[in-house]
Amino acid sequence: MAAGFDVVLNIEVEGARKVMQSGMGDHRVIFVFLTPSSLDELDQRLRKRNTEDEQEMAKRLETAREEMKALAEFDYLVLNDAIEDAIDELRAIILAERSRITQT
Repeated sequence: MAAGFDVVLNIEVEGARKVMQSGMGDHRVIFVFLTPSSLDELDQRLRKRNTEDEQEMAKRLETAREEMKALAEFDYLVLNDAIEDAIDELRAIILAERSRITQT
């Protein structure tokens, strides 16, 4: 960040909250909530991957359900149903934030 690069962190809600609390000094931090469009969509993805047993999947879905309650704490929402669309939206957010005149 000190070199002027944009930094993207892929962290869960608790990690984002810790970053929010840290204040990050003079660095402006934008928080983007990235999620599938529904818990059913997440369930289907997890089943398709076939990397977790039923108990692990249930735990991940419950975590996702709880994390959705934190949506209002974030600056942007990106639905990750089509990866290319999600990437385009993230790029648009970065470009918009680089062009921002007023700080929030």
